[in-house]
Amino acid sequence: GDGIRLAEQAGAQLLNMDITYGPELRFVSPTKKAFQNWLPAGGLAGRLLGAIARRLPAAIMRAYIKRLLVTWQHPENALFDDGAILVNCHGERFTNEHKWPERELAVARQPEKIAYLVLDGRLCERYSAWPHFISTAPDIAYAYVGDYLRLRPDVTAQAPQPEAVSLRRGLDPRALLRSVDEFNRYASGSAPDPFGRTGDSQPLGPGPWVLLGPAKAYFTTTEGGAAVNTNLQALNQAGEMIPGLYAVGQNGLGGMILWGHGLHIAWALTSGRLAGQHVMANEDGGGRP
Repeated sequence: GDGIRLAEQAGAQLLNMDITYGPELRFVSPTKKAFQNWLPAGGLAGRLLGAIARRLPAAIMRAYIKRLLVTWQHPENALFDDGAILVNCHGERFTNEHKWPERELAVARQPEKIAYLVLDGRLCERYSAWPHFISTAPDIAYAYVGDYLRLRPDVTAQAPQPEAVSLRRGLDPRALLRSVDEFNRYASGSAPDPFGRTGDSQPLGPGPWVLLGPAKAYFTTTEGGAAVNTNLQALNQAGEMIPGLYAVGQNGLGGMILWGHGLHIAWALTSGRLAGQHVMANEDGGGRP
């Protein structure tokens, strides 16, 4: 938000400041800084690493990207469509897992503002191979149950029975059993779901059982930014260029709403290049920042 504040203080017109991407579920970040986070992102060392990365076999790059993927990505909605449930830190269900954003808002109202995804043996098997993945960076890497067990043991617990897996995360075993039994009565057609969930016909069980979490509800992207012209120069309230002020990337969306994978990164690269070209072409004019 610092760039937005700077633009606002300079008199820039701000657009779409009421639009955000979220809330969405994301697993909490690791408590320890991962190896890849120590790698340089710029300078000579960064360029050298970039040159090396371009020459690495695809399998090695996928393994590296997968480590990043399980660090910050969100669980796919398909997990809930296929029968996963959410419980809070006491092991209690609390929402209709099919409804967004009500699901995320309900998570934020739970004790400690956290939730856990509950998977049985059927779901663990289903989400262990393509095309069913826990999280993804499209065409780069896909993370499955085994990847989370191996790479994120801090947010993944597995056990043969629901009572045992609940204890590994400090949940009340009796509460988790009640949550599973309640869902199974609904999924088997014996009773309506108390939270209004519909469309499920597969009761949970048998194991092995996996708990994924804690997960929290996050706002991950804002779509607001300074109004800009085609040279990425920021505009004031009258639509006039503010000399020396450029806005690129998330700061200079210019009214665009970007949905989908990678579009914000693509815009950051494209807008930064266009602004840089304009600066270099107008070094001695009013366009130089």
